[in-house]
This record gives sequence, structure tokens and C-alpha cells, in this order.
Amino acid sequence: MDHPKKPFVLMTAFVGSHLTAVLPIAQNLASQGYDVYFLAATARRNVVEATGAKFVPLLGAADFTEEDFGSLGPGKTESQKSGPEGLIYDMIHYFLNPIPAQYESIQNALRDFEAKDAGRPVVMLNEAAFGGAMCVKLGAPGLHPAGLISIGIVPLPITSVDTAPFGPGLPPDSTPAGRERNIAMSKQILETLFKEPQVAFQNALTIRLPDRFVQMCHPALEYPRSDAPSNIVFAGSFPPSESGNWANRPEWWNDVAINSEKKRIVFVCQGTYQTNYKDLILPTMEAFRDDPNVLVVAALGVRDSSIPSETVPANCRVVDYIPFEEILPYATVFVTNGGYGGVQKAISAGVPMVIGGVTEDKPEVAGRVEWAGIGMNLRTATPTKEAVFEAVNEIWSNPKYTQKVQEIAADLKNSYRPFATVAKAIDEIVAGHKDGNAS
Repeated sequence: MDHPKKPFVLMTAFVGSHLTAVLPIAQNLASQGYDVYFLAATARRNVVEATGAKFVPLLGAADFTEEDFGSLGPGKTESQKSGPEGLIYDMIHYFLNPIPAQYESIQNALRDFEAKDAGRPVVMLNEAAFGGAMCVKLGAPGLHPAGLISIGIVPLPITSVDTAPFGPGLPPDSTPAGRERNIAMSKQILETLFKEPQVAFQNALTIRLPDRFVQMCHPALEYPRSDAPSNIVFAGSFPPSESGNWANRPEWWNDVAINSEKKRIVFVCQGTYQTNYKDLILPTMEAFRDDPNVLVVAALGVRDSSIPSETVPANCRVVDYIPFEEILPYATVFVTNGGYGGVQKAISAGVPMVIGGVTEDKPEVAGRVEWAGIGMNLRTATPTKEAVFEAVNEIWSNPKYTQKVQEIAADLKNSYRPFATVAKAIDEIVAGHKDGNAS
């Protein structure tokens, strides 16, 4: 018999930007009348409850935020601060080790649902980096939800005969020679670099196991794969937030919003994690120091931060924080370290990009932006001012970049409804559960 109420929705997410990226989904589902519960670190209770979802605390070793990374392992050696060794360290201590406690947290929540309303379906909605959710599809003992939907908010980290292994940012190649390369590289990585933690295996599981894998981007930002799993659905990017709610506009904001001299506006942001302004912001400011026709707007990415005033040229404006929805409509190009969320916002705004980032998934983000024809890949996190100048001028002098990203932006607006896509996946799983079918 159909249950008279909508299903319980149990959401989970990893920390930091992984969590903040999926909070809009929680808010939207709650506003539609779904009974949303969100497993999160105790320290993030307020941000979860602000969405209208009910907060459920993570237990034991799963109860941490990005601010606790330093205490989750023995500490990084110098060689583990970047590159493959750093990736392995992160995967073991931040992603894999917490899985047992994450799964116990899930079981605790499922037991509560059973006590509240036995027989009412539960659908898990999992940000894909939260590995504990995979246990429900691998036969782990305990209660199981009606289905599992994973949300992808980073480039798809999946092996394919058509693409190189995830990490270095190599372009796809589906030619016979390219496929031979791809297969050989994937085999080598599995047998050597990632043999112990089996990172590549874990990445594949997070995509192939869920009943639905909802990737939050336009398909133009992903490589075509002839062997892609059938459970992947592209939902498009989240729609931009309403502008106009920014309370602390700087006194120089009219230089941007009115721009009476019609200058070309370059927006540069270092990101919220790798925040050394000398990496990307300083070379961008220096690249256009003597150009009266350019206005550089720099966001430092950390609240209440600042940089020495003597480093700021007259044609630059610096602020600690600026909502992307406020600045991107005025920008002609976005210089970024390649954070996935910022790139998605730039695409939605129709702004081409110059990307300088080499840590985490940033080489893969940069590679996709370059491949899609919507920006330039600097292939370094510390470019020279000359490199930034050349890349920005390539975008200005060749309209194909702006035209392409604006085509994608228009298609996102006209053809994609990300929140509706997630809700549809939930309803389909519940319908299959009622019919006694596997989702």
C-alpha cells in the first residue's frame, strides 16, 4: 500500500565546500514538503538547520570538519603536502578511515526513522565524497534505505577507455592509440600508486553503486565516455542566487556596477582553501598594472583578510569576500584557481575563465574548461604576470570562448532544472520501492 506521506530523505555530505554545495538541495526539498534530515558534524548544526532540514549529528570519528584535518592523521610530511602522496594521505585519513563511523551514524538515523514511522520509505541523498553511504549498497549489515542517490559536485572521477585516469588533467582520447594509453595508465595506477588505499576503486564505487548519480553540471563540462554507467544523470548547475542581498558592499562598488569609463573588468579569486594571494591575485594585478582600460577586482576568499596596500595598483579593487552572483555579471573574464563551485557559477553567468590550480581536483577542472572551449588552462598554481596577461588577452581577442560559455549558460537556463531532477530521482526510487522492484 502507498504510504500517505512523502519519504524520509536522509542527506549526507563530506565537509567544507562538499557540504555547502548541497545545502541548497536540502533547502529546496524541505520547501517542497519533503521530510529532510541531514547528517552532519556537530559544529555545522546551525547551517544545516538554516535550510529547514532537521539536523542529525554524526557520531564518533565521523564528527569532524575541515578545521580538524590536522588531528585526523599523523601529520603530513613535506612530500605529502601536494602531489600523489598528498592525495593518498588525504584519501586514507579524511575519506576512508571515517567510513565505519559514518555508516554507524547512518544506521542510527535509520533506526530512528523506523521507530518514528515503520514502513515509511527512506531515500538517502549522499554527496559523493561521503563514503559511508556506499556501505548500504555493498551488503553491510543493518537497515537499508529504499534507495541511494549520490550527488556529484566535483568532476566525474571515473575510469574509462576514453579518458586518462583521474588526477593529472589529461584530455580525453578515444582513438585506438588513445584508448591503449588510457587502459595502460589506469592499470599502472591501480597496481602502483593507489595499490594500498585503492583510491581509484573507491572513486569508481561512488559513481557506479548508487541507484542514481546526479552530476551537478552541464554535460558539456564532462568528457564523453562510451562506457559511462547508465545511472548518471546530468542535472545542470544550481541556478544563481538572487543578487542584491549583499549587505557590505565596498565604497568603490560603483566603479564596477556603473563603470562609467567602460573598463574591462577582470575578476580574480584565489579560492577559500589555497589562499596565498601571491599565487594568483598578485600576478593578475601586476599583469594589468599600467592598463587604464582594465579594472581588476580581487576577492581574497577569507573573511576580514587584507593584503598590503602598497601591493595594490590604482586600477585594482581588493575585498575580503564578494558573492560571485554580484561580481560575475560585470566581469569579462574570471581568473580562478579552479574550484568546481566557482567554475560552475562562472559558466552559469556566461563568463570565460583563466585557471591556475594544481591541487586536489583542480587539474581536472582546468582540463575540462580547456576541453570545453570556455577558458585557458595555465597548468600552474603560480603563474607569472606575463602568463596571466597572455591568457586573458587570448580570451579578449578571440570571441569563441565567450560565445561558447554563453551558449552553455543559455542551455542551462532553458533546459535544466537541477532541483526538479533530484526530486524526480527521489520519487522514482519510492515508486519502484512500492512496486517491489529494485531501484
